[in-house]
Amino acid sequence: MISTRNEELKRKFDEFISQNQNDFVDQKVDYLGINISSDCTNEPVFKIYYNNKSSRTKSHPLIDFLEKKEMIRYLTMVQDKKDPRRLRFDVGLKNRTNENMHEVFAWLSEHTQMFDKNRAEIEKLSSMKVTNLEGYDFAGLYFLGFISVNENISVLKCHYFNRICENPDVLHKNIVFADDYYLSFLSDCGVNEYKEITPFLYKALKYCSGHLWMTGADYSLLSSRKYKIYIKNPVNTYGGLLKTFSDSEYQYLQKQITKVMHWNEQHTEFYCEGKSGRSKDEIKKYARELYPSDRYEYYVGRPLKDYREGYKFEVSCEKSVPVAVQCFLESSFFENCIRNVFFMNGDTD
Repeated sequence: MISTRNEELKRKFDEFISQNQNDFVDQKVDYLGINISSDCTNEPVFKIYYNNKSSRTKSHPLIDFLEKKEMIRYLTMVQDKKDPRRLRFDVGLKNRTNENMHEVFAWLSEHTQMFDKNRAEIEKLSSMKVTNLEGYDFAGLYFLGFISVNENISVLKCHYFNRICENPDVLHKNIVFADDYYLSFLSDCGVNEYKEITPFLYKALKYCSGHLWMTGADYSLLSSRKYKIYIKNPVNTYGGLLKTFSDSEYQYLQKQITKVMHWNEQHTEFYCEGKSGRSKDEIKKYARELYPSDRYEYYVGRPLKDYREGYKFEVSCEKSVPVAVQCFLESSFFENCIRNVFFMNGDTD
């Protein structure tokens, strides 16, 4: 059964790649996504995530509006290959001033059916403090995703920033974690789902370590809502979650956590550590000591962003191996490494 399933998956994947070969050749693809049903009853769903440049060639009234307001920090697009009319856009927002955010809310109110129904909730969550600068009272909403069919938005995805930063447009520099503030806010914001899960979040942060990274909420035309919580840099993920849900009423959840934990233990290739047990930082240090930049042109350590402008197919080891190693060093998990590889315009073996 498993062998047959794998053969079928490979056949469908090869077929999918063949159908979309031009997008890969033209370097429009950022990375691939595959949804596989755990019960093996549904067909796998293959997705193409287009890179920022290609995504901007697809127009949508909301994208045009945000472009005009100079509010797009980054943009990706996913196209449903079974239904080309169905597009998903993921937009990182910048310039989230009070004036701009009020105009975004007004646009959403005028053009989407689900926004007004959830407006109070979205504005409340957007008001989570992310900076001490004045004029950014709704800058908590920093990521806006949506699914549209024939330009009609059917799903709205809102993600909220859960760190205090010096500059709301520089999201990963000079940040301060404020878990207690955000947990208190979520508990009292009026969303029952967040209120119910907050006690577990306190436990999860205690037992797993890490910090709150962001929260999210998806709203659809079918009136369904989905709430999400993201924790950054947990140290003891599975053991901590088992402690978090240790009560007997959560036996099913304990079994699911244990199942995932055992799977990860059996597939260590998905962890960014060498086969010798060395950490990625140790590998990086070793490579840089062995090939220092003052002695070798092909040293390891040049950031990928410096390669991307002019890098192209290269057959020599001197110019391809350092890039390949850097793709690994700048990744945090297996899929992330593969994304880095696909993003380069060169040799991928």
